[in-house]
Amino acid sequence: MKFNPPFKLNRFSKFLERLYLSETVLVTGLFLGGLGSAIAQAIDSPLYIDEKGNVTIGNNRSVFIDETGNLEIGTQIPAGNVKIGSNRALVIDAKGNIGVGDNSKEFQGFQVKLPQGVKQTPGVGISGGPTGNASIELRNNNSGTPFIDFSQKIDSDYDARIRLIEPGKLAVEGASVNMENATVDSLSVKKRLTMVGRLWVNMEAETTYEITDRFHLSLGSQFRNYTKTIPQDVFVALCGDRDGCQVRLGMTQWDNTTQKAAASKTFLLYYNEETGHWRADDDHYAQGTDGNKQTEHVMDAGNWHACYLTDGVYEKTDLGDGSKGMQLLWSEGGYDKDFRTCELTLID
Repeated sequence: MKFNPPFKLNRFSKFLERLYLSETVLVTGLFLGGLGSAIAQAIDSPLYIDEKGNVTIGNNRSVFIDETGNLEIGTQIPAGNVKIGSNRALVIDAKGNIGVGDNSKEFQGFQVKLPQGVKQTPGVGISGGPTGNASIELRNNNSGTPFIDFSQKIDSDYDARIRLIEPGKLAVEGASVNMENATVDSLSVKKRLTMVGRLWVNMEAETTYEITDRFHLSLGSQFRNYTKTIPQDVFVALCGDRDGCQVRLGMTQWDNTTQKAAASKTFLLYYNEETGHWRADDDHYAQGTDGNKQTEHVMDAGNWHACYLTDGVYEKTDLGDGSKGMQLLWSEGGYDKDFRTCELTLID
């Protein structure tokens, strides 16, 4: 395909004959130096370089580079260093600062100012800032496990990784979480805290099992001769694993309201989720089966007939053990004071 410029210009014409945008689309209407804007107006020129070195691509300044190196794409506003979009959708200033979605000049480093809450497509999204909360979003396309890597070495894949391993579960991989240099003196977890214990079984390889911290239930006299059920998932997590749980069962204010420290009994309890069989490591080695339609008490705190851990349900009277679930019973059988409380703690 032969290049034929509309004017014979200078010895650069030999070079221009070899200048193509692709195999099928060639450059036409290239004007250099002193011909100036008059030629630009006379000829329909997609590419124009004036005598000052300013470069324009497209008749409406789709791309414009001025003599100082400023670049504008899709805009006719006065030149900045780099401006893309008529509303400064992307700006790179002379210091290398980058602003996205920002029609002001107030940005530093790499800064994105977009509305919060815009529905993101799969990929990495940054939004918020002037209104709403600033956010970074890693979104997969209905599969996979998005992650963020940290590394101190150039030759390692990562030294620490934060990964979403499934909806609602975030994992830290390759590193431990160290609170020694924290500016606060505690780690606050408002939901259930689950840890991992080491497990050996016969000659099998070492594995792990979950350990949940603790649960506490307190009942006052409004539960007189009533039970309150411990959430089954909590009870199984605490007492239904291989190491069972420690139970603290007691009462406060049995005679007067100054008795805030509990009179209590402590023992170990083991529970099998599948069969409902339970066994207490107390003086009487009490055992029973949860859900067998027969109420069986695990423990009466101090044999005071006041507070019971039981597998039966009470609503003024014994309703039996029709389904799996463990309960705390406030009984009026002993120390029948309105201000008395029953206290139960389960510790994994």
